[in-house]
Amino acid sequence: MISVLYVDDEPMLLDICRMFLHRSGNMQVTTSTSALEGLKLLTSGSFDAIISDYQMPGMDGIEFLKAVRRDNITIPFIIFTGRGREEIVIEALKEGADLYLQKGGEPQSQFAELKNNIEQLVRQRKAESDLIYSETLYHTLFEAAQDAIFVMDGDRIIECNHRTAEMLAADIEYFVGKSPVDLSPEFQDDGTSSRDKAGFLIHEALEGRAQFFEWKMKRTDGTFIDVEVSLNRIEVKGTYLLLSIIRDISERKRILNEL
Repeated sequence: MISVLYVDDEPMLLDICRMFLHRSGNMQVTTSTSALEGLKLLTSGSFDAIISDYQMPGMDGIEFLKAVRRDNITIPFIIFTGRGREEIVIEALKEGADLYLQKGGEPQSQFAELKNNIEQLVRQRKAESDLIYSETLYHTLFEAAQDAIFVMDGDRIIECNHRTAEMLAADIEYFVGKSPVDLSPEFQDDGTSSRDKAGFLIHEALEGRAQFFEWKMKRTDGTFIDVEVSLNRIEVKGTYLLLSIIRDISERKRILNEL
């Protein structure tokens, strides 16, 4: 259910609009005959979109828009008015209005257009909000992880976390553009070529077959560490990337060797 606040000083138009939008079945409309009352309603309730007339006593639609944008820069705001002067349209859009619709014409088609625009704007805002949430969550987990994490495009690192920098003794910028082979000795402990083995593992992961293996890595100071690697394919905006989670197991292997 989409919750809409509609502000207009014409009670009859408020009733007609509310009736039409309610009839659509997915909108709940709260009405107000003044912008000042509309601001009070915004502080006491939650709305997904705002429709506002321009010419109203006390506070006009542009002033109402400015007041709303001081506290909420994302809620869809539609100016719906009979005044169609170009300078008003420009000012409304400059102050953050998402849409400017002019009253008039056949009511059925006009309110249908208004309904469609509200639904589209609300969907767009939700998608943007979900994306921001997902990216924030991703970066929080990415940086909070106790393991090193690479994101790779093919065999090239495009992003890594701060734990990577700590584990391999270099700044984050050092790793971008490099291949895991650049961070490995020429041969692994089993005698296989790091280049050949990495190429096979990356190919398998890109084919959708997750890989889990031990690996020897070379730090920038010339020392070596033993790690456990989980290599998985992920899809980001239609592109396949590789997520590599790397855990330092040097201490565990040292203890096992001593035992």
